[in-house]
Amino acid sequence: LAPALAFLNHTPHPRCVCFLLRDFPSPPEEYRRLLAPTARRHDLVAALITDRREDALPAPGLIEFTDAETGARHLVDSAAPTVRRAYTLARERWLDTLRAEWRRAGLEHFTLATDTPYEQDIARFLRQRARRLRL
Repeated sequence: LAPALAFLNHTPHPRCVCFLLRDFPSPPEEYRRLLAPTARRHDLVAALITDRREDALPAPGLIEFTDAETGARHLVDSAAPTVRRAYTLARERWLDTLRAEWRRAGLEHFTLATDTPYEQDIARFLRQRARRLRL
């Protein structure tokens, strides 16, 4: 994502609307650094792609997780209440952190859920945005 943001910051084209469509794993520092300058130069909108199945741990039992970025494997007992609470809190903190970063950088944002037609989420965002911008 950082190379795309850098490209947008150096393009001679006039201001445009740019949508970042991602699941936004923890962004590296260089990516965070580029958000605000890109948002000042263009109308940058973050669309967080989410899967509602990731909102909570699956039914209780032993689950093996593989970190997509590092390949590290972790065995977790999802039946343990402390594990379930920790997962829910970590997910909420991650979402709060993302949204706070976007606000600081001056980005609007919305969510695209994988279990609904994306056109509905985009249309809802654009309608809400149009109402906000008319005020």
